[in-house]
Amino acid sequence: MKAPTSAEVSEYHKRIARRRAYDEWEKQAWRTLHDYLWLLREWRELAPESPDDVQDKRFVYSLHHLDYAEYLCDEFIRADRSGKLAMRGTVKLIASFMCRKE
Repeated sequence: MKAPTSAEVSEYHKRIARRRAYDEWEKQAWRTLHDYLWLLREWRELAPESPDDVQDKRFVYSLHHLDYAEYLCDEFIRADRSGKLAMRGTVKLIASFMCRKE
């Protein structure tokens, strides 16, 4: 058995680093989508008690975006690696929204 060359070892370490970076991104992306979904579910609870009450803007936002958040979570769960990576832009926008709302 022949020992691997330094180039082979280097390539192996690069593959491992890419895999770890993807795994970390995937965990963070899922956390972002999950937290967004649950935030919107919480905001749905801010519904006015009567038609004459002023509607909270967070409640209105949840009316417009909750179904989409559920769809994104379902798609992320079902997607393969390339499908998840295709969602990077959307996840980044949601992460930015989540940072601004705090």
